[in-house]
Amino acid sequence: MKKQLQQLHFIQLNDFACQLESARKYSANFAKGVPSLGIPSMDPMHIDKIENENSGLKMRFSDVEVTGLKDSVVELIQLDLEKQTLKLIITVKILMRGDYMLSGRILVLPIQGQGKFTFDIRKLKSDITAELAKKTTDDGKEYWQITTYTYKIDAQSIKYDFKNLFNGNKQLYDSLSCSVTADAAHEFANSNFREITAELVHLHTITIYYYTPRRNPCRRRLHLKLTRQLITQAGVLKSNCLSSELYASYTDDIPTLRGHLEDWKDEVMLAL
Repeated sequence: MKKQLQQLHFIQLNDFACQLESARKYSANFAKGVPSLGIPSMDPMHIDKIENENSGLKMRFSDVEVTGLKDSVVELIQLDLEKQTLKLIITVKILMRGDYMLSGRILVLPIQGQGKFTFDIRKLKSDITAELAKKTTDDGKEYWQITTYTYKIDAQSIKYDFKNLFNGNKQLYDSLSCSVTADAAHEFANSNFREITAELVHLHTITIYYYTPRRNPCRRRLHLKLTRQLITQAGVLKSNCLSSELYASYTDDIPTLRGHLEDWKDEVMLAL
């Protein structure tokens, strides 16, 4: 692997086609890990815990295993040292499994339960743009450092599967006197995954606790915040907000619901 890394170079640094060829050739090796460089294996990746509580929804995911990163496809890479920018687009199919606990509401849907979960994320696309700056070490060596970056994330589809949803009850009756079955909850979530994704993290920080590698006793923390780009990509900031037909089965007061969603949209804009 070390020899392969030494051979990793661009024939012409500003040749974007050459950059793409090299990135595609070696991306799988990085996902497998490079112990000599302190890069752990990312496939499978183990996440000890993901937890969050906001907007009336409490959620916790634990003992999570993520697979599929080794099959990431670099769709585009453009490293422009004259402009000091980096453009990167990667697509990947990801499968996440583990234990979950949910209690509260997702959008207007009441939901609760705990058990095993599976997220099947199809064609997850990450679009990253970064600005670079040249730095010099104390011994005079020059290197490039990412100073700022923006990103957009989208997926072709996300299929949610929560075992033991509603703690085994066939249906749950909420305060609006409408029944929600586990099958209907899954159909709702899978049909509106972009809105669900935005709702799960809007205005708040998700804290992820993970081991890298799994046997390493050193626990690290990552804080991820939803960006304006991701919210826009999720469709939350569209002029019509979210479709009223989406909630026809769950509430008769569509005008009030629309007003609530518009207020929430403004709060998101202010928070960002």
